[in-house]
Amino acid sequence: MDDESAEDNYSLAKHEDVMAKEMMKMRPNIPIIMDLMKRTTLSRARDMEKSTTLEILQKFPYLQIPSLVSIVMPNHVHIIMLINCTYKYIHRFAS
Repeated sequence: MDDESAEDNYSLAKHEDVMAKEMMKMRPNIPIIMDLMKRTTLSRARDMEKSTTLEILQKFPYLQIPSLVSIVMPNHVHIIMLINCTYKYIHRFAS
């Protein structure tokens, strides 16, 4: 089911939690992450509109995998790549 309208705030939060936990694994389950990314697209887009680059990448660590983003969010790859580059640039000088 890819229709986010069938999801409530609780299920969306659980999906984000599962994706974050998967990203912490040595070998994350990419099909699970892809499915949950599709299910949470609208809520993530709303969150991203009001967040800084650092907040976005901390909350959505799976967005740092360009190949995954290009499959699940093909219309947003250029934005995610820009966010990743900006984050790396800021992080390099903040250290």
